[in-house]
Amino acid sequence: MRGKEPESGRALRVAVVGDSVAFGNMILAGKEFGSVLSNLLEQSGRDVEVLNFSLGGYDVLDVATVIKHKVPEFKPDLIF
Repeated sequence: MRGKEPESGRALRVAVVGDSVAFGNMILAGKEFGSVLSNLLEQSGRDVEVLNFSLGGYDVLDVATVIKHKVPEFKPDLIF
């Protein structure tokens, strides 16, 4: 995963799964859209954690596999 280590006890957990665009290839850490989303939600007063499961080169089958086999253990409330 790209970004912070998961924390327990967060009120809202969002999983981002996708390809290089979602991962943020060539984007500085903290500037990819998962981090931007997290910052915006936190600024609005939400207790949120955004986890980025994306990786450059993923296709739709890779995304489906990650959603099925990896994401559930982190118990997200939303998946993008």
